[in-house]
Amino acid sequence: MQRMIHQLSMVLVPLMLHVSAPWCWAGFDEGANAYARGDYPTAMREWLPLAQQGDTYAQYGLGLMYYKGHGVPQDYGQAAQWFRRVADHGHAEAQAALGLMYALGRGVPQDVVQAYLWLTLAAARLPPGTEHDDAVRARDTVAQGMTPAQLAQGQERARTWQPKPETPGDRRAAPHHDSPP
Repeated sequence: MQRMIHQLSMVLVPLMLHVSAPWCWAGFDEGANAYARGDYPTAMREWLPLAQQGDTYAQYGLGLMYYKGHGVPQDYGQAAQWFRRVADHGHAEAQAALGLMYALGRGVPQDVVQAYLWLTLAAARLPPGTEHDDAVRARDTVAQGMTPAQLAQGQERARTWQPKPETPGDRRAAPHHDSPP
């Protein structure tokens, strides 16, 4: 178990630090620029209203802020809540982050079936590259510690999972491979 936690931690850090910035509209741009320069209070001020209105990019950004403790007290529970909101809509990076949190028991109860579900979904949605490979490795590491019954349950949940419909306040479709700073 200690080896699995170490391996998953090695995947989690680079995945959470991935940066790309194809942001679409004012408010979010200001928050993303502020985040990139370390001005976390401004990022929070710009992103929080957007996230509360259902903006998936802002929700993921808040998840990262709480996970890392950037501008807010580090709070894995809050991070998991924000990641879950956007993961439910099909955001691959949030699904990967949530899967790793379940695998490690950070902010959520440790649950290998949930970890496998979210990591499988992320691996299916991420484009080829480092993030995809990291999600596959993490999923496979989790699977090694599962019983056959747990593995079958995780596979069934992944096979039957459906994204939740977009909320009225969500002005953009959930991204599948873009991630905030």
